[in-house]
Amino acid sequence: MKDNAIAALEVKENNDTWMIGGIAANLLVEDIVENQSMNLDIISGATVTSNAVMAAVSNALDAAGADVAAIK
Repeated sequence: MKDNAIAALEVKENNDTWMIGGIAANLLVEDIVENQSMNLDIISGATVTSNAVMAAVSNALDAAGADVAAIK
């Protein structure tokens, strides 16, 4: 967080297959930063990964002191 905005997100560890879950996880975090919102569609074919990324981002933003409800 920087100036009440999501400055960056990074997927550090992913046990999913790179071609499906890995790509989906990286696309989601890029979209969250770009849109400054978690109000995004889940990626078809990577539902479990998408939900896990959303939960991890929510936890990270909460830990950083962000107003997670406003971002969702």
